[in-house]
Amino acid sequence: GTRTRMLDIANTLGVSQTVIRYIETRTTQDKWILFVGIIITVFLMWLIVHYFG
Repeated sequence: GTRTRMLDIANTLGVSQTVIRYIETRTTQDKWILFVGIIITVFLMWLIVHYFG
């Protein structure tokens, strides 16, 4: 897939496996941070609408 091709290109350019692994870990962490942020935002909006609406 596209991800495999990107990793192949990165390897060809000399990006080390450690850096690639770090980037993948960082991407996973960012997804979780985004997910939690969305949940908190929706909850706060619900609270505002529920109590002031």
